[in-house]
Amino acid sequence: MLNIVLTGASGYVGQALIKALDDLPNGTVAVKALVRSPKHFKAPSFVELIEGNLANVPDNLFFDKPHVLVHFGVKQIDEDGKGFEATNVLGTQNLLEKCNAQTLGTLYGSTLSVQGQKAQTNIAESVKLQPKTALAKSRAKAEDLVINAMHASGKWGFCLRPRFILGKEDRFVLPSLIKLAKKGIYIGDGQQQFSVITVSDYAAIIL
Repeated sequence: MLNIVLTGASGYVGQALIKALDDLPNGTVAVKALVRSPKHFKAPSFVELIEGNLANVPDNLFFDKPHVLVHFGVKQIDEDGKGFEATNVLGTQNLLEKCNAQTLGTLYGSTLSVQGQKAQTNIAESVKLQPKTALAKSRAKAEDLVINAMHASGKWGFCLRPRFILGKEDRFVLPSLIKLAKKGIYIGDGQQQFSVITVSDYAAIIL
């Protein structure tokens, strides 16, 4: 039995992961998903919707049997002008504090931008992080929280760092590039390299 505690279930990657899990044999997976408004979220029968948020993590979010925390509940755009720290840093800390003895480990959906804005080719995990933007800095802090919390309790933690995740539901990458192209604005001189992955392949890697 695969038991998963999932944040960001209603997001781009979260929905793709649930679709991938739905393809597994019946009765082999159970998910507890943290969502703000369960009544607005349709989910398969193996997903139990737990109402709440990262500021107030419910006590019943985590299983009392072996499970994995998959944390993709992150703030990508500062639409309200409140910054990224509350959700991406403090929220991650709140979530990790709720882990219990049955939590086997954590998968955190990070980003390659934690390593800076340069052309990131052949980057090793040992390279020092150099986040430049407020978003990247908050994600780097969250990575530290995940790795240190899991290490301290003898568990494992993985921080996944894709660059561009593409798919039918993509609301950020391709639409932004299309807007630029329509304005006659292009990225660089055409020689830049881009690392991309489809959201369904990313979900398969997470799974």
